[in-house]
Amino acid sequence: MAKSLKLYLSALFFVLVSIYSYGQEKIKDKQAYLDFAYRNYPQTSKEYRAHIEYAIKVFPEDAQLRREVATSYFKAGEYAPAMKYINKAVELDPKSWLGYRAFMKCIFMKDYANAIQDFKQALTLKNGYYEMDHTYHFYIAISYLKLNQLDSADNYMRQSLQLQMPDGKGSGHHLDWFYWGLIKHQQKNYNKAIEYYDKSLGLFSQFPDPLYYKALILRKKKKHKEANESLEKAEEALKQGYKINEDNEVYVNYPFQITLHEVQEALKIRP
Repeated sequence: MAKSLKLYLSALFFVLVSIYSYGQEKIKDKQAYLDFAYRNYPQTSKEYRAHIEYAIKVFPEDAQLRREVATSYFKAGEYAPAMKYINKAVELDPKSWLGYRAFMKCIFMKDYANAIQDFKQALTLKNGYYEMDHTYHFYIAISYLKLNQLDSADNYMRQSLQLQMPDGKGSGHHLDWFYWGLIKHQQKNYNKAIEYYDKSLGLFSQFPDPLYYKALILRKKKKHKEANESLEKAEEALKQGYKINEDNEVYVNYPFQITLHEVQEALKIRP
């Protein structure tokens, strides 16, 4: 503990010296703190957090700065301190950061019940319906899917795609179609699941996850040749580095995300 405190104080001292040398005229500019931190430190480092924490002392009512520290902790896998900061950010500016907290609860913490609660509250604030390029309804649907509340999951994923295609035009997002396929899969509506997996693949042909889950259904239908072909495509896609292409996937797996090992184990079974 003493060693950790010493390292933290050393990092904070270095940050304070850096700030002073950066230019006294910059101290009144919040963005200057953020820019300096982005340029000089890894986002998950103690130095990065110490720099932003100093800025919080200068701007104690600024919610974005607390969100920055929370993000650093989330990406480092340290959820308890992350929640302390994001909760304060939400308290200061719920319209801006409640949806973000809900996203972190859903994707990072796997706290699906509380993610749903936050997203539904965020919807009432009417400050947009998107977080990280996806609708709030998308994340609510995933959360209900993980809680095995399939009818609710189905309803919210339908709403998500309707928001993207209000006049029935457009294609929607490949992840929406994939997860809607999973919902139909869990409901044992296998034909509809394959239809939605295929819609996802039509938008991202080397997406291994729908290829894998589609193969599982094809095996149930005794279509073993097609199933094996789908698994082989999934294996090749994974070997080439294709996967769920979300920015935060480097920090945490998305719900139902597959691995190369799972695909290769499935390929060992040749009915």
